[in-house]
Amino acid sequence: MLAVYGVLLLAFTALFFIWAHGQFRRPAPKKWTTWESTSVVVALTVIGLLSFGIGLILKAAAGFASNPISLFQAAMVAVIVAGSVFLGRALRRLSLSYGTEQPGDVPAPSGDGPAPANDTGSGDGPRPIRGPGRRAA
Repeated sequence: MLAVYGVLLLAFTALFFIWAHGQFRRPAPKKWTTWESTSVVVALTVIGLLSFGIGLILKAAAGFASNPISLFQAAMVAVIVAGSVFLGRALRRLSLSYGTEQPGDVPAPSGDGPAPANDTGSGDGPRPIRGPGRRAA
């Protein structure tokens, strides 16, 4: 049963991450997503759930010889994985409908723009001053 709980935690973690990513990446984000503390809470939640899920799966794998997984538990794992894939796709589609750019929406560069910053000029200008610990050329 630990394997089922581990897979459930991993699926919930993935869904929570997809939802949070969609909330934080909106073109006009909600006010609570602009606070740094909420970002930290979301990151720590994802890390904590991920580690507990992996730990439960590893503990179930270590005890597999004495306590094998039953057919019912395997079916529950399959339902959890299928449901999380379905819900994850729906959440991604919902987060993309907030107005984020799709790869096909960005216009191709025309070549008429400015030159790259590192390729302008001849490079004959003044050299930076040597700092401590730097050797002379």
